[in-house]
Amino acid sequence: EIAQCLVGSEMCIRDRYSRVNDFGSDTVYYRPSAETGPISITVEENAAIKAGYVIFGRYSQYNSETHATDYIDLTSVEFKSGSSVSATNDITFQNGIGPVTSTGATYEASNVYFKSPLVSSNDVINAGGLYYQNGGNLSVQNLTLTQSSSAGLYFDSNATGSISDSSLGVSGRLYVQGGSNINIVNSTTTLVSSSMSQVVGGSSLVVDGGKFSVSQAGEEIQGFSVKQGSTLEFKNADVDMSGVRLQTGTDSSFKDKSAAITIDNSTFKTGFIDLYGYTSGGAMSVINIINGSNFTGSFFKSQEEPDVIFDPETGDYEVIYKTVNYYARGGTINVSGANTVFNVSEGFIQAENSADQVYITVLNISDGGKANINGALDVSSVAIDNGSVSADSIVVSSGRNMSVTGASAVETNMLSVHEGSTVSVDEAATLDIAKLEVILSSDIAEGTEFNLNDIFGDATSVVLSAVENNVIMGDSGGNLFEAIVSEGGVITAGAAIPEPAAYAAIFGALAFAFSAWRKRK
Repeated sequence: EIAQCLVGSEMCIRDRYSRVNDFGSDTVYYRPSAETGPISITVEENAAIKAGYVIFGRYSQYNSETHATDYIDLTSVEFKSGSSVSATNDITFQNGIGPVTSTGATYEASNVYFKSPLVSSNDVINAGGLYYQNGGNLSVQNLTLTQSSSAGLYFDSNATGSISDSSLGVSGRLYVQGGSNINIVNSTTTLVSSSMSQVVGGSSLVVDGGKFSVSQAGEEIQGFSVKQGSTLEFKNADVDMSGVRLQTGTDSSFKDKSAAITIDNSTFKTGFIDLYGYTSGGAMSVINIINGSNFTGSFFKSQEEPDVIFDPETGDYEVIYKTVNYYARGGTINVSGANTVFNVSEGFIQAENSADQVYITVLNISDGGKANINGALDVSSVAIDNGSVSADSIVVSSGRNMSVTGASAVETNMLSVHEGSTVSVDEAATLDIAKLEVILSSDIAEGTEFNLNDIFGDATSVVLSAVENNVIMGDSGGNLFEAIVSEGGVITAGAAIPEPAAYAAIFGALAFAFSAWRKRK
């Protein structure tokens, strides 16, 4: 069925009389031998190969004199337009062979492995798993990828190169690992996620132009993780990752290199972002939102999780579901550039430290960047330099800081500052603050004084002017008092402010008295 003609060092495989070269379930090797020496293989136009496994590789033999393995090279493989390879199991281009050149070919298998350099254009691949591995340098254009199962798309072991102007339909997961560096350019990538996707192991994935979307395959939301000093970058792209949980993290094996996500001149939507890193774990994760990007996401998630309780009296175990809330757990968000917008729902709040994990969450807004926080802004450090922030409330707890420099703008219903915090504000800044809340570390009573200069320094008068002296004082016990503002930034606790329950009791009593009065009438 197959004409294999050795012409010099070239083996040609042609579809004779338009018939399919069908080897059934057999494993078919295309490789040189000791007799042929090094060869190259060309699969001619419209040639078709079918088998159980199809393997292209070099020939190896043991050298008894040197006690090493000698190889006879497969110097190159070429697939011409209209050719096809299908396998009921795998198609493999083994490590160490020469470049594979493929133009207008079709590949269909359970898995396809490219472990060698690849130059591809206008190919079609239908495979459960597609793997680019072992340092193969790849240049792929106009690829159409469809996946009938959920194995996924993998780049591993220092795979390097680009896929451009392609349609990538990925099922299961997307893995970039093992020091791989991949660019997806002007392509449409659609990932239906049923497993964790990752960019890890000091790798990088750049999506430049086109569309990149991730949706959820089943009921359980999957993660898309960027860790171990790796980078994920979106440039000039339309990105929708609202169907998954985007995760970052520190790693002890990459202590000096941050995991980083960069959103550059892109529209970016995501669901829950698990910003995670702690000081002893290594360099903190970074998310850069720059150059006119529009970001929409949430750093808060509440979910029911099982907790197993052991009853020592009965010896039984009981599963109780409890509500667990997740907040930002350490990392830096940089928002920079004109028309760059950082939209956050459900607040941007830093989680409490956990055991030996100390979280430091930082928000930097500069050069025209804008943050819109629906809820509270409550993190370790906020720096606004010629940028703007709008939040329902802004909290600066003890030991934390906020700086507002240049022609920046801050808009909030409540600025809550705690004793031991630091807030600096330039006179050029615009402050639209409805109320200032000052929380002291010790219990307070009517007449307790505090000097706002301890928190605001030279900016005290600027802040008081912005709130029009609408200040309240409180303590760690939750007691609140109206504050009397004096010259020099000194505030004094005045009348106590009843708790909402007390207000309800007062209004209830008034309503009851009014009802009784009406009955007497």
